[in-house]
Amino acid sequence: MKKIIPFITVLFVCVAAAHAEPPVKSYKMGFETISVFEYKQSLKKAGKDIPKFPPRTGNALIVEEVRRNSRAQKAGLQFQDLIQIVNGKLLRTPADADKILQKITYKDELKLGVIRLVGKKWKRIEVTIEPISELEYLRSYLFRYQQFDFDYSYRKFVRHPASPVSKSDNKNFQLYYTSTLSGQPITIYLQLSLMLPEKSSYGDPSIMYGFIIKTDTAKYRIVDISEIDVKKRAFKKRLTEAKKLIQAAQTKVTEAESKNKAKEEVTKLLKELALARDQYQEIQTAQTEFLKFTLKQKEQSDEESRKRFSIAYDSQLGIIKDMLNNLVEKVKTGADIPESDLLTLEDRGLGRQFIDMARIIQGWKLYDRSLKKSQLKMIEDIISSSKVTVHYETVPDKSFEVTPEQKERMEIVLKVFKADGGELAD
Repeated sequence: MKKIIPFITVLFVCVAAAHAEPPVKSYKMGFETISVFEYKQSLKKAGKDIPKFPPRTGNALIVEEVRRNSRAQKAGLQFQDLIQIVNGKLLRTPADADKILQKITYKDELKLGVIRLVGKKWKRIEVTIEPISELEYLRSYLFRYQQFDFDYSYRKFVRHPASPVSKSDNKNFQLYYTSTLSGQPITIYLQLSLMLPEKSSYGDPSIMYGFIIKTDTAKYRIVDISEIDVKKRAFKKRLTEAKKLIQAAQTKVTEAESKNKAKEEVTKLLKELALARDQYQEIQTAQTEFLKFTLKQKEQSDEESRKRFSIAYDSQLGIIKDMLNNLVEKVKTGADIPESDLLTLEDRGLGRQFIDMARIIQGWKLYDRSLKKSQLKMIEDIISSSKVTVHYETVPDKSFEVTPEQKERMEIVLKVFKADGGELAD
């Protein structure tokens, strides 16, 4: 038995050295395997020495990876375990296990007979992976990492593991959400990214352009604009409409007076005019109060964010501080910024607004806003539609189709967010 120890060490070191890549199988229980048989074959083809294994393990599977927080990890399966028995069946061919494992779902119990090197001895161990609910399965499947939020609060970000973490991923279309460090959902976001360096993609600078999403039955337009700006535009629209009502009422009064209409009719029209003016004044007052309130909120928020940013900035290494300072200066001049700097800062959640500006200069079209209740129907339509296409308004011929995998990931993220108590913003 003692002779096996150094060979086992060689076994897993040789993977990188030999440049032999035996087929890896991935299973929904949360682990990946390679067969001992195929591993030996790959080493033989590469002209490498084949290590010794415990007796009767030629058709076993080597556990290549155990995903964190997965059913497999919780059951105690470990990296480098040799799986020899699956649900009571001794593996006689490398394909035996795969046929069984591919059929196992979150609803099923799975019993694995493994051989594990403990100290200097091989031990036979039974690992039982218990069935779980659909929600538990989906929740455990999501990828979580800690990062500074938009306001420099420290949060957990939750995404589907197959979705990109960086915005600079062409044709990115996903939902993700933030949560407290304890896991309570806070805000869910819709994110789109599309690379369009052509000048034609800029359009009229006075117009806010966005993405057009077409489903089987509908067309949606989304623009990366702040909530405050949305409300400001809504007030402006209401004031314009109220002004038109005043003008229309005034015209009626003038016409009635010029035609010497009955006093009762003129009085009625004057009341309509007064009512229109009152409505205009009410909207104007509401707008003023809203602007005062948001200005006060913004000042408080900016002050709190500045304090959190100062703390976050001071905690960084000197090289990261230099990257951030360099980013701010180069964005101001429109100079090129090293891609490695952008990705490093993005990975830490630092300088988001400057990174977005740098990406826009490069030609990226971005949308990254919290999902509203009014947009839920759109998301549900996207998920259920057989075909969904997306393009930027100014470049309709550069569309892309949302993949079935992207729809499935969105559905999982939304389902877990809502099930764990997350609520959409108004």
